[in-house]
Order: sequence, then structure tokens, then C-alpha cells
Amino acid sequence: MKLTMHDIRGVVGIVPTPATEDASDWRATDTIDVPETRRMVRAVVDAGVDVIMTTGTFGECATLTWEELQTFVGTVVKEVGGSRPVFAGVTTLNTRDTISRGRALMELGADGLFVGRPMWLAMDEGAIVRFYQDVAKALPGVPLVVYDNPSAFKGKISPAAYRALAEIPEVVASKHVGGPALATDMADIGHRMRLLPLEIDWVDIARDFPDRALACWSGSVACAPAPIVALRDA
Repeated sequence: MKLTMHDIRGVVGIVPTPATEDASDWRATDTIDVPETRRMVRAVVDAGVDVIMTTGTFGECATLTWEELQTFVGTVVKEVGGSRPVFAGVTTLNTRDTISRGRALMELGADGLFVGRPMWLAMDEGAIVRFYQDVAKALPGVPLVVYDNPSAFKGKISPAAYRALAEIPEVVASKHVGGPALATDMADIGHRMRLLPLEIDWVDIARDFPDRALACWSGSVACAPAPIVALRDA
């Protein structure tokens, strides 16, 4: 069954990509530390993290080879074993690679995709919306989490662009950068897609929007998931 925004609740943990000791060597051909990946995923799952996302910025989305990405996502999916949703990160430098990688990772068993726009030059509102529309059109029915990271993508997604993205049925959530725009975006479109604040912003925004701020994102779940899960429970 297709995931919706209502399935995105609790802690959305973005895991790093464990690397082998020779990962910095140009001759290395497979730098995914598979045993460590399994241990990491098991620790995150056992701690109670609700949703897992892979290959964000510090997850090496821009530096893994295609073969390594498949190895990593496949390992994560297998270790999670369907116990909670897995969104595979597919940020690339162009729409075609994002689509082709997304299609293949869904076939590996991912439940949805964590999608950043091309990481090269800044895109205006129209181009950002068109990018996500194209991905959704190419991958109909695939749940998408938008990756809003001003540093990586050279600009924040505007309120107008967010309103347009909320019209795309496949878009179920967005990893939000926070700051003053969080409250504005939550009020505007938080009832149409799940906006994910950083865990340290979750309490404040949940006080103002208790029926909308039902999940957060964290890049720290591989380091110390217990305090973040305790925050969810509190």
C-alpha cells in the first residue's frame, strides 16, 4: 500500500553510510562497510526510530558509485525487513539519473525516495517544481520526501514552491531546514504534506502546531537514538 503523509510520524532518522578503511583510496572498488551497516541499522531499529532515510548529504549521496549505492540501500532494506518505512536517497546532478536510480532502488525494496534537486547551480521556483513534477510523473505512486537544504542546493524552497509541491500526490513530506520559515510553512502547507523539523526544533513547533508537527528528522540517530526517541515519547 502506498505510504501517505499520515504514515510519516515520530522520528525520521537519516543514517550515514559506513565506509571501509580503504574508502579514500582511488583504487577502492567497493567502499561500503556492509557489516557495520547492518549493525547500525539494527541499533537504530531496536531503539525505535520510526522511519529510516538513506544517502543524504553526509550519507554520501553525491560520492557513492551506483554499485555502492545499490549495495548500501539493499543492505538497509534487508536489515530493516519491512518493520518500518525506508526512503532511499537518490539525489544526483540531473533529473534522468535521479529517476533511473529511484526506479531501481524501489525495485530493491525501498518504500519511497528521499529526493534532492540537482546539486550544481541554483534553481528558480519554476525549475524546482518542474523537477519534482517530472520525478513524480516518471515514478507514479512512489512516495517522495523532498530534501530542502539551502546549503547543498543553493537556496531554500519558497512558500510558493512549497504550495505547488503540495499539489503533487506523490510528495508526502519534506525535510525542512527550520529557522523563521518553519512556522510559516507549517501554517501554510503543513496540513497537506508532513513538514519535518530538525529534532531540536520539534518541541517549539509542536507547541504551536500540535496536530501538524507529528514527526521530526534527525541526522544523529546512528550516534545516540535513545534521547531522540525519548523526545518523541515525551
